[in-house]
Amino acid sequence: AGVDLEIIEAPFAEIEPDVLIDMAIEANLPLLGCTFGQVWRMQIEGLRTGIAANIGIEARFQAHRMETVGKRARVRVVKDTKATTAEAARQELSSYPKVYWIAGGRAKDGGIEALADLFPRVRKAYLIGEAEDAFAATLQGKTQVVRCGRMEAAVAAAYADALHDEDEAIVLLSPATASFDQDADFEARGEAFRAAVVALQQPAAREARA
Repeated sequence: AGVDLEIIEAPFAEIEPDVLIDMAIEANLPLLGCTFGQVWRMQIEGLRTGIAANIGIEARFQAHRMETVGKRARVRVVKDTKATTAEAARQELSSYPKVYWIAGGRAKDGGIEALADLFPRVRKAYLIGEAEDAFAATLQGKTQVVRCGRMEAAVAAAYADALHDEDEAIVLLSPATASFDQDADFEARGEAFRAAVVALQQPAAREARA
């Protein structure tokens, strides 16, 4: 019941203003020609336009960091597929008090052990890929774990659970792994995530969550 999931089409539309400013400063946008102080005074929508138009490859890179892909009422679905290590995943996990976390792929040395201090923020973890068993072992006793195998199953399960949350809920893809077990690269993994989110709008998917 209620409003259907809204898919966010513009890659920079939902990125937080402070993140946009960091992106502009790091990319040293030539067309904007702004000093550090001027950047802070710019209109945010102009900054979004400047980044999307002028960074090129950098824009595609950043579109896979902290991008809101869809939202419905209290639920927001966020893509951080560029988080290919535990340390890279830390920024997004630490940004929210509670997440429905989709993680996994081809694990790197150390796995997700370095994120142990953030496990209390994970309402439930939905694991995919080769790292599924190792991550499940690390998370045992720390949070609920669902072994999903593939991205589509993880997205569907996480979103269904988030819809039943009484508070604001974040469904977060922040894999903390390389993507090469199931996808060609992090961009392909991000597109697979977006496709899985879009599929949530299909009638069969809506009926399954009813």
